[in-house]
Amino acid sequence: MTDDTALLVSLNNNPLWLPQEYIQKKIRQILCAALVITVLHLVLLKVFSVLLANRSASSAKTTEKTERESVASEKEKSIILWKASYQATNLLVNLFIGCFGIYHVYNLPSVADVTEKVVGLEEYAIFGCLQAGYQLWALPVGFFFVGETTIMMFHHIAVIVVSSRAIFCTNGFRYYIPFFLGLIEISSVPLSIMNAFKNNKSLIQKYPGAYSNIRIAFGLSFLAARVIMWLPRIMDFNRIILIMISTSEEISSQAALGATFAAATVLTLMQQYWAFLVIRGLLSGPKKAPVKNE
Repeated sequence: MTDDTALLVSLNNNPLWLPQEYIQKKIRQILCAALVITVLHLVLLKVFSVLLANRSASSAKTTEKTERESVASEKEKSIILWKASYQATNLLVNLFIGCFGIYHVYNLPSVADVTEKVVGLEEYAIFGCLQAGYQLWALPVGFFFVGETTIMMFHHIAVIVVSSRAIFCTNGFRYYIPFFLGLIEISSVPLSIMNAFKNNKSLIQKYPGAYSNIRIAFGLSFLAARVIMWLPRIMDFNRIILIMISTSEEISSQAALGATFAAATVLTLMQQYWAFLVIRGLLSGPKKAPVKNE
């Protein structure tokens, strides 16, 4: 038995959950984060609604539509509004979480023993609270109003599982959390901008150079954060979890560790699948938006 394994065996003796008062405080922080993000989204939804209404009013003076066309147009506007406000909210939240994560990742000790990687650092549970609140907002909005894909629904759930470990468990692996739940979100900032272009093809026609540059920025940031930096960290993270599962004698502990391992593995497989799509997209170049005949 190596020294690391002996330490991990001893850490299995820790209580599964942090103190109840602490957990209650963190639940309030999660709900607060979800509420703040929801309010931000509603404000942005209102702003975009006013902007679109003004734009529609000016175009309505020169265009007459049938009743059926008007109903279809209203549905289309609703979808546009929800997607635009959803992406703008994602951009702002990811920018904040990503920058917050960058600051803390580069203030972590570069070398840490296995004990430091597993226990302590409860101050970093704030990343879990932010992410849990963020995902609790994104799940219903993405499912009911934006039409997010099934894989993104599973992504939200997997992030909540990993976040819950960092928030509520004594062995919370919080040394890794500023990276896994913080820094990597910086790659989602150019993604939100890129999606805004995709949802408004006229922007691609009007600013093809900007669209090409944002695609490259997204691709490079995604590969740097979610592949090059992600893989060595997740391998160490999962290695420690597997050792703790194999040496634990408590079924509840094994189940909680197993859920974390499964969620982390699912997230890793998703990242690598998306990395494949990103590389393919960068090599093929941007698709030209169809030119509409006036």
